[in-house]
Amino acid sequence: MPAIQIKKLTEKDLHTIWQIGFTRENPEWSKYNGPYFEEYQSFSNFENFLSSKEGQFLRNGQKVQGIFIENKPIGMVCRYWIDEKTLWLEVGIVIYDDNY
Repeated sequence: MPAIQIKKLTEKDLHTIWQIGFTRENPEWSKYNGPYFEEYQSFSNFENFLSSKEGQFLRNGQKVQGIFIENKPIGMVCRYWIDEKTLWLEVGIVIYDDNY
């Protein structure tokens, strides 16, 4: 069984995430990314990805962590409050690598 880790994404990791998750039109993962089905966007270069809403979101180490298999980033897990008063916490998991 391969080792699975959850940890902060580095810029090198983000480059891999961009390559596997944001360079193609309609990747498989975007078909299951509800309720954000209409928000997917591909990026032809890494710099545009980093400055995008998606890139900025993935850089937020307080809310987003990478999912790694044998030190290779394959996806992300995130959390954020919908309403702290009612303890409504939203959690998201996305696997960008089609092999997983």
